[in-house]
Amino acid sequence: MPLESRRYPSLVMGVVTSSNITLVSEVSGILGLGFSRHSEISARAASATPFFSTLAQQGILDYPIFGLSLKRNATRTFTLGAIDVSVVQNVSQVVWNEVVSFSPIGTQTNISGYFYWVIRMSSFAVNGTQYTPQPTYPGPNGNSSIALLDVGTTGLYGPYQDVSS
Repeated sequence: MPLESRRYPSLVMGVVTSSNITLVSEVSGILGLGFSRHSEISARAASATPFFSTLAQQGILDYPIFGLSLKRNATRTFTLGAIDVSVVQNVSQVVWNEVVSFSPIGTQTNISGYFYWVIRMSSFAVNGTQYTPQPTYPGPNGNSSIALLDVGTTGLYGPYQDVSS
C-alpha cells in the first residue's frame, strides 16, 4: 500500500509560518530526521515520533537508513530505506559507524539514548591533508573525538583546538 494512503496517528507535522530563509519553491521545506529526544514536535505533542523514526518503527523501510547526497551545483538526492546506487557505485565502500548515545541532560543516570547523529571520529582531512583530532569526549574506552552530522546547518563546526590547527 502506498505511503500516502495509510493513516499515521502518531505522525505529527509542524507548519512553518515564518522563516529566516527563503524557500525556493512550494515543495521546499524542512524534514526533521532527528531523534525524539531532541524533537520540538515530540516535546509538544504526546506520543508523537519524528518522520524517519515512524517509518522505521512501522517497518515501512527496507532498512532503517537514509542517505543524502548534497553536491554544489549538481543533482542532489535523498533516499529513505536504501542506498542510492546512482550515488554509491561500490556498496562495499560504505562504512557503518555506530551512533554515540548520551545520558539525559542534567542527570547522572546510566540510561542513555540517542540525541544527535553523532559518531566517533579518529581522523579527518582538509584539502587532502589528514589530521588526527585531540580527544575531548569521555567514552567507555577512554577519551575520543566525536563528530555531529547535521545537514540542517549552513556550516561545519568542530572543537576549537582541531579547527584552529
